[in-house]
Amino acid sequence: MTQSVDDMLARAAHARSIRSIAYGLGKGGRDPDAASPADRDGRLDCSGLTCWLHRLDRRQVVDGEEVWLGTGGIIADATGKRRWYEEVDRPELGALLVYAADKKGGRPYGHVGMVTGGLPAEWDPKVPARWKALEVTDCHGPNGRRPGVMLVSGTGWGRHWGQRNGTIIVRRVG
Repeated sequence: MTQSVDDMLARAAHARSIRSIAYGLGKGGRDPDAASPADRDGRLDCSGLTCWLHRLDRRQVVDGEEVWLGTGGIIADATGKRRWYEEVDRPELGALLVYAADKKGGRPYGHVGMVTGGLPAEWDPKVPARWKALEVTDCHGPNGRRPGVMLVSGTGWGRHWGQRNGTIIVRRVG
């Protein structure tokens, strides 16, 4: 299914309008056709949100094996087989900013959000102001935080650019 950017942006605005969604690690994003990205208890995490925004079930079965589209799964797909995502050089509307966990580097969790605005005319990932200008719809904790879905800047992803297991930019394919 080809999904339009307008559809992604409309879904992001809708998710931000649901003030009752609470952050819950590993939750939500299982029913791409549901009215809400959250699970039945109203819980959601960042990769559950982005899967729902892109009309994907975060749990995929490929050749009989389960693929979980968390931050690590999104990165592995974008840099490998590209079934759902491909890496791109600059942000675009509907693209994801994603970095993986790096437990050795002191980062126990990864994070992902979808670009929904603030695209700079010129892109240079080494310039912090470019990341700050980005408008990103994301879902983040701590557990139980409400509202879980909000609009933030891309600054957090910019801090991880160029690091081991650092930020990459991916877009939906297929």
